[in-house]
Amino acid sequence: MKKGESTNNGEVEIKVVDLIPENLCADLGTASAHNRAKIQFIRMSDKTVVCEGTFPGNFCADRELSEFWISGIGIRDINIKDQWVHFILTGASKK
Repeated sequence: MKKGESTNNGEVEIKVVDLIPENLCADLGTASAHNRAKIQFIRMSDKTVVCEGTFPGNFCADRELSEFWISGIGIRDINIKDQWVHFILTGASKK
């Protein structure tokens, strides 16, 4: 998804708020040494932001996203030049 874009499944909206370039002066093992994406998770029923995290780095707690059956967020790639992030959500499906 590109910066500023969002998608939803009727229950949760996922929005790419910002893309943050790596800090070339940061220590190699720190989150700021990598490109990062700020992503919001918004409950559709009341438009409440239930989580806003920067990935990789500060992430949402399992309990914050459990109502949507999301248990993890993985970043495949971030392209700062073209302003997009490829992320993957993991979890279970509702029965």
